[in-house]
Amino acid sequence: LLMVEVNAAKDVMPILISSFGNKHQKVAGGSVETARIALAEFGPKVVDTSPLITASVSIFESTTTAVRNEALPLAIELHRWLGQSIRPYYKKIRAVQLKELESALEQQSTSTARPSRTVRIEATKQTR
Repeated sequence: LLMVEVNAAKDVMPILISSFGNKHQKVAGGSVETARIALAEFGPKVVDTSPLITASVSIFESTTTAVRNEALPLAIELHRWLGQSIRPYYKKIRAVQLKELESALEQQSTSTARPSRTVRIEATKQTR
C-alpha cells in the first residue's frame, strides 16, 4: 500500500493481479486482499479498475480456497465504487456464487464511496 501511496499504483497493481493465480495460497489470497484494500483506501482514481474487474471474475473460479474467499469482498468493493455497471461481468460465474454475490450486493448501502487515503503528491498539493 505504501507503493500505491507514492503514486506507483500503475506498477504495483499488475504485479498483484498476476499473483492472483500463484500456486501458494497465502500469496494468492494476500494479493487479492491487498488489491481490495488498495481500491478501498485510494479509490478508482488511483487504482485502475478495468484489470481488477476481469481478474475478479476469474478468481471466483479459482481452485484455491483463500482466493475464492477473497473474491466476494473484492466484487463488493468494486460494486461500491463502480455501481451497477459491473454486474454484467459476473453473469459468467457459477449460479450458487452468483446468487451469493447478488444477495451481498443488495445488502450493501447505497452511500457514495470516498477514498480514505490520498497519494502523496495530492496530499502535498492540499497542504499548500
